[in-house]
Amino acid sequence: MNQTSKPDTSCGCNSGRDGYLIYLDNGATSFPKPPEVIVAMEHACRVLGVNPGRSGYDLCREAGRVIEETRMLLARFFGGPDPERLVFTANATDALNLAIFGLLGPGDHAISSALDHNSTLRPLWHLSEQGVEVEHVGFDERGYIDPDDVIRRFRPNTRAVVLNHGSNVIGTVQPLAPIGRACRARGIHLVVDVSQTAGVAPVNLDDLGADVLCFTGHKSLLGPMGTGGMYVRAGVDIRHTRAGWRLTTHLAVFGQFSESLSPALVSEPPRMSPPLISGQASVPDTGNLTGTGVSFDRRVSPAGISLRLMSIN
Repeated sequence: MNQTSKPDTSCGCNSGRDGYLIYLDNGATSFPKPPEVIVAMEHACRVLGVNPGRSGYDLCREAGRVIEETRMLLARFFGGPDPERLVFTANATDALNLAIFGLLGPGDHAISSALDHNSTLRPLWHLSEQGVEVEHVGFDERGYIDPDDVIRRFRPNTRAVVLNHGSNVIGTVQPLAPIGRACRARGIHLVVDVSQTAGVAPVNLDDLGADVLCFTGHKSLLGPMGTGGMYVRAGVDIRHTRAGWRLTTHLAVFGQFSESLSPALVSEPPRMSPPLISGQASVPDTGNLTGTGVSFDRRVSPAGISLRLMSIN
């Protein structure tokens, strides 16, 4: 999508004719962000700049409430019945790494495609060096994979199929529902990267047949960079690869880790924190999650977000 924005000329960028920047890079990140997102993030930094979940005073509880409300909004947006199954991460790459390394191990077989993003391809390549068998399906002249091509590659040891919903290079939205049904019938986990489609195309956990949806907040969900997460269907166990407390002074806006992992997904020693929770959210997270929540709170449909994205000027 194209957007026109009057830039801050102090940045030294080439603003183009008439002093306006013609922005064509929404596949990388949406820009400019809606004014209400900026206002919400400033409010969070000025008013809610405490560590949520670390103490019981009112401001700390309010910061935690913002995070939980955003969790509920996103779960509903993706058709997930249980908000506790939604996990915030630093971005979609982080979510995909958590899912891929948490599901696969030596002796497993995994299927992906030649259209997938490096955040899928590179973790799978690393696992292929550690005893995981990885296959990549091709695509036709129109940029679509054939669901039957994926299904006929199933083996007794196939553990996961990891595919993007929409290509960040050519924009095709893949027909994943037949793959999801076949995976479900065979007990294979379908992990779907919806980074490019969340906010501009229908994304529903059941319609896709996905076990794990990995998303970013800064593209067509119109939130800030450094936001993302995944929804994990009940009954899917992802081996956790991280434990401990979150960094709260990371220089990046969102921090190295961006939210508490869901109680349903990972475990902790019993006296460290509430059972099955790994870590806590950090101060920057509250501001970014506030921005992400506000970005689609009033437009909780792909059509509404898409119209808003096209109207920003």
